[in-house]
Amino acid sequence: MKRLFAFILALTAFSACIDQDPFLYRIVTFGFPQEDGSLLADDGIRYILNSTATDFDWARLPRVIAVLDVTEAVSDSTYKARLQQYTTPVYKEPVVVSEGELPDTLGTDDILVSDVWYSGGCLNMMNVIELQQNDTGGHMISLVADCREESPDTLKFEIHHKSNQAYTPADMLSDYSFYSSFPVKSLMPKRDSVIIKVSWTWNGEPASASGKIKL
Repeated sequence: MKRLFAFILALTAFSACIDQDPFLYRIVTFGFPQEDGSLLADDGIRYILNSTATDFDWARLPRVIAVLDVTEAVSDSTYKARLQQYTTPVYKEPVVVSEGELPDTLGTDDILVSDVWYSGGCLNMMNVIELQQNDTGGHMISLVADCREESPDTLKFEIHHKSNQAYTPADMLSDYSFYSSFPVKSLMPKRDSVIIKVSWTWNGEPASASGKIKL
C-alpha cells in the first residue's frame, strides 16, 4: 500500500526494536475491532489477536490502523496474529447534504488531503492541519457528501476543519498529520465503479482530487 508508506516505515521501525518470535509476515491494515477481540481487516480477513488486544477495552474502538505479525493460518479467511502497535483515525459518519447550501458551520479552516483511498466501506484519508505551539485542541474534522445533484457515476465530498482557536500572522504554526476514515458504503451506487471527488481548502486556496474506484 504505497499511500501508507511513511506510516509503515515508522511503525515497522518501532516494532523492529522489540524482541520477536518467528512470524509468517507483518501487515499494516485498517480494520474494525470485534467484540471477541479479533480484528476484521479491510481485505475481509479476520485476525485472532494475542492477549495484547485483550489487556484493554479493544472492542470499544470503532476503527483502527494496526501493525500485526501474522503467526498462523486458521483458514483461508482467518489468521492468528500478534498486535504490535495501533493508532485510531478520526472516524465519524459523513454529513449528507441533499438540498440547500453546504453548511459552513462545519468549519472553513485549512485542511490538506495528502492521500485518499477507499477500503472497508470507508473513505480513508491522510490529512494535515496547522496547530499553534501551545494548541489546546478542540479541532473538529467533518466530511460532507454533496448529494444535491444526482450523478450516476460521480460522488462529491468535501473535508472540513473547524478550530476553536484564532490564529494571527505572528503565531508559530506547525503541521500536524493524522488519519481520518468515514463510512460511505451506503452512498455508493449499484454499479461496478464510481468516480470519487474530494475537495478541501489549504493555504486559503481550494483544491480537489478525484479518481475512479471499483466497487
